[in-house]
Amino acid sequence: MATAEQTAVDKEMEVLKADLAALRADLAKATRQSGRAAGVGAEALSEKASEEMERLRGEVDRLMHVAGERGRGAVRAAESTIEEKPLTSVLVAFGVGLVIGKLLDRR
Repeated sequence: MATAEQTAVDKEMEVLKADLAALRADLAKATRQSGRAAGVGAEALSEKASEEMERLRGEVDRLMHVAGERGRGAVRAAESTIEEKPLTSVLVAFGVGLVIGKLLDRR
């Protein structure tokens, strides 16, 4: 009976060893697949981030262009006002300078 029990235990050990080897193989396969999936996910995320950066870069360029146009418009308007009313412009500039001078003199 001891040999029959020993044989049964040996068979169970062999089955357990085979199951353990299969489990290791399955785990290695799952690890490789998850690594590939993570790589694909990271690549897609990187591509999406690049697209968003390009979109934002385009928006910043557009806003810079609009700001430049508005700034040039403001300069043209100021030049036009100065040309139309030079005496008023000089008096306003003098008054602003005087006020700024008084404010700085107090410190």
